[in-house]
Amino acid sequence: MGRRDEAEATYRAGVEREGFGSPITLAFDDYFKEAGDVAGRRRVLEAALMRDPADATLRTRLGEIALESGERERGLKWLKEAVALEPASAAANAALGFYYRNHGDAAAAVGYLERARAASPGADPYRILLADAYIETGRYRDALGELDEVDEPARLPKALALRAKAYYNLGDGKAAAAAASRALELDPELIEAEEFAVE
Repeated sequence: MGRRDEAEATYRAGVEREGFGSPITLAFDDYFKEAGDVAGRRRVLEAALMRDPADATLRTRLGEIALESGERERGLKWLKEAVALEPASAAANAALGFYYRNHGDAAAAVGYLERARAASPGADPYRILLADAYIETGRYRDALGELDEVDEPARLPKALALRAKAYYNLGDGKAAAAAASRALELDPELIEAEEFAVE
């Protein structure tokens, strides 16, 4: 029996023992994700959703899979259904915000990302995504307010680069250069900070 077959057998045994509860379903979704098995992920999540159609987390993950597979309408449908079921879902709101920001609609992204940040205020990735959307919609001081709260070391270079962009758009070249220079000290390959590094 191969590794995948063993995983499937373990999953089926777990389901028989514990039902389609989210913890076991999500654990096996994570396993199939790591293995790059999109069909396996869908099979596990859709089977669980049939048993628990009100589970927003399952819909969120199916939406993310669909978007990653290029199925735009299906993905957005899953994610919006997740938000309808659980309006404060950080994951579903963030996924929608990330999608709209990446597809040039920062204005639509802002509302979703604000809800994601409100639902999980300690999550620096959500703050950075929201700050980026704020910058794209001209809300530079709001962006700086979000970035002031970022303290995760791995996220600081990106946050500093965004600070540089916000300061630049506010006309403060000195502050922009200082933030960009600090970003490049932490990550010399951060191309997006380079254009702001010289006052």
